[in-house]
Amino acid sequence: MPTRAQTTPPPGATDVTLVVDRSGSMVSCGPAINEGVYGLIHKHAETAKKMPGTPYNLRLVSFDDAAEVLYDGPIRELMGDNDQLHAPKMAGIYIGLFPRGRTRLIRTLSEELVQQAERVAQIRMAWHPSVQALHPRIAVSISIITDGFDNLGGDIEELHRLVDSHQSDIGAACQFVAANQDAKKTGAKYGFKGELCLQMDADPGHARAAMSCVAASSTRAVTGGNPNFSAAERMNSSIAGF
Repeated sequence: MPTRAQTTPPPGATDVTLVVDRSGSMVSCGPAINEGVYGLIHKHAETAKKMPGTPYNLRLVSFDDAAEVLYDGPIRELMGDNDQLHAPKMAGIYIGLFPRGRTRLIRTLSEELVQQAERVAQIRMAWHPSVQALHPRIAVSISIITDGFDNLGGDIEELHRLVDSHQSDIGAACQFVAANQDAKKTGAKYGFKGELCLQMDADPGHARAAMSCVAASSTRAVTGGNPNFSAAERMNSSIAGF
């Protein structure tokens, strides 16, 4: 029997955002976060190849005391010859993920939710009325990877409202992946659904597995599959397995 991913038409457009904590404590994950970001880019680039006519945007943001946009544009431009990652662009991303500083989580995530919603609205407005009348799906995914609590302040109620709107109004898959805390409890406080909250242990092995799960889940969201984290993905990402 065909799966939902096999029967769902390709989206009219795709917008994927990845927000990565680079505060000093993230050093405990070793190179796993960088490797995971590279893996996510590869996975989405391969998905984009199967949708040659679909605009496919990737926005990559890291944050410590401040947020930094490491890439924002068509994912195809991150791939060089022979389907290899574009070395100069990836070098800049690598530097931008190096652990440092504190944790500006709430304001960074709120800003990215607002900007992604604006991009989605602009995509719809740019379509011809005949296309708009068909209500084509825009595949939207946003993922946050963190290993600590916000320590620079922000409006939690506003963040919760933005996450709710993202999930209900534009059908976005909003993922909250966290270490050194109860990911589901913290995610719920911010408005994330439990099915898309993932516990990550702050060591290279589990962080590497968690990043792989994020890549797989966000890709499923694009292709029309179920983005919820599976029991197997949860077991791979944390000893606790939840």
